[in-house]
Amino acid sequence: MDNNPIWYNDVLGDDVINGDREDADWKKAKMDAINDGLTKFKDKHNINDETNRKGFLKGGGEKKDWDKYKKIKDRSKKASRDYKYAEEQAEITQGVIDRWKVTSPNLYDEVDKQVTDFVLTTRTAGRMGNSFGATTPDFSGDRNNAEAPSRIKVIIAKEVNLSSKDDETSQFSLNHEAGHFLYIVKYTCEYVKFYFDAKASGTYVKGGHGEMNESGKVAEKLGQMKDIEKGNLIIKETGN
Repeated sequence: MDNNPIWYNDVLGDDVINGDREDADWKKAKMDAINDGLTKFKDKHNINDETNRKGFLKGGGEKKDWDKYKKIKDRSKKASRDYKYAEEQAEITQGVIDRWKVTSPNLYDEVDKQVTDFVLTTRTAGRMGNSFGATTPDFSGDRNNAEAPSRIKVIIAKEVNLSSKDDETSQFSLNHEAGHFLYIVKYTCEYVKFYFDAKASGTYVKGGHGEMNESGKVAEKLGQMKDIEKGNLIIKETGN
C-alpha cells in the first residue's frame, strides 16, 4: 500500500473480477501482436514454415534478416506458452468465483455491490509461501484524506475449499479475505491512518492480524461463517 498503486479507472465498479482473466486477455493481445508481426516479416522476406536457413541464404536472403526472423519466432513461441498458462489459470479462477457465488451467495453479493472492485487471482498454495490467501490494501487520493480505491487485489490458493473450512486455515479462507476487503473499503481513511501510524511506530503486524487491526478482526469473523444473513452484516470502525 505504501506506493498507492492505482491499477485501472473503472467507472462502473460493482464487480467481483477475475484478475487472471484480465491477465490472460492481455497476454492474448500480446501474442496476437507478435504473431501478426511474424506473419508480416515472413511475407516480406518470402519465408514459409518449410524454409530453412540454408535455403533462405541461398535464395539471396541476408543473415541479419534470418537472425531477426528466429528471434521473432522464439518470441512467438514464448508468447503462446504464456497465454496458454494464463488461460488455464483464468479458467481455474472463474471456477472459484462461480462456486463462491453458490456456496456464499449473500457474502458474494455484499462484496459484489461495493463500489470498489474485488479483483481475484488464484495460485497454487505451494507458490504462496506460508500464505493461503492475501488482500492487498490500497486507497485513492492523499493518504491524509484517503478514499476507497477503484480496485483491491485479492489472491487465494486455488485449492480453496469453499463448501467447508480449509484444513490449512481452519476457516472459510475466501470469506476471510472478503472480511479484510469489506473493512478496508468501508473505513478506508481510518484504515490508512492506522496502517501508516502502525508502520511508523513499528507495531504493524504483517498479514493484517495485529491486535489493533480491525480488518483482521472482521476477516476472522467472516472466516468462521459459510455465509452471512442477507442484509445483516454489521462492520464497525472499531470493536469488531
